[in-house]
Amino acid sequence: MNHNFCSPSHRQASVSHFWLMFGFMIFGATISDIAIASAFGGSKNAFDIQSGGAQNFNMPLKFEQGAYQEKLTAKYSTRPFGPGAAPYYDIRYRRAMDSSFWGLNDMWWGIELLHHKVWLNNLPAAVSEFRMTFGYNLIPFSVGASLLPWLNFYFGVGPVVVHPVNTVNGLTLPNEPITWPTGKRYSLVGAGMHTGVEARQFLWRNIFANADLRFMLTKAIVPIVGGRARVLQASMHGHLGLGVAW
Repeated sequence: MNHNFCSPSHRQASVSHFWLMFGFMIFGATISDIAIASAFGGSKNAFDIQSGGAQNFNMPLKFEQGAYQEKLTAKYSTRPFGPGAAPYYDIRYRRAMDSSFWGLNDMWWGIELLHHKVWLNNLPAAVSEFRMTFGYNLIPFSVGASLLPWLNFYFGVGPVVVHPVNTVNGLTLPNEPITWPTGKRYSLVGAGMHTGVEARQFLWRNIFANADLRFMLTKAIVPIVGGRARVLQASMHGHLGLGVAW
């Protein structure tokens, strides 16, 4: 089965999933009636796991393979739960700072893995497959602060690591060298940034639920056989998750 084909139902599901996440975030923010006095409710550390979806924007893409040169406006889909790929997720560790900066209080720093996924839907004639569905991974170092008792703002930058799957002019990129223990080829291809807001509600003691809305922009050079693809990727992400503070 060709997983690169994006049917209208796939596109509609992706868009609907994103706006569902956004709606949950707004809902969570408006019903939040427990004041969070500090970045993590008085704790120094926090760890959370989230999932959701993304709305990808149409962006420039250029293929370079010897004499073959082609530019297009790429149209991507994410399909957060398949088919034929690892689920979409985000994992994040954060630690509260002891001091304020620029007049902001309750600040924190953190590191995370945003496991984004992209399929190219409008494939050129010479390209039979182009996707990064076992991870178009942004690994940002971020800083953030509490804007309101229930709302955090953050910004971060970091490298982009991908598992590329592509076939250009009949040449398929081999899945090697394999990165242990994943069984997949991963490549450091570029860098990116993200910025967003997070609403959080403590549920029980140090357990919290959160909703997250962020913008992500990355630039990457993805390997293809005998050349490269210059990728500019922009997307809006909506997440729901659970976490623990200690």
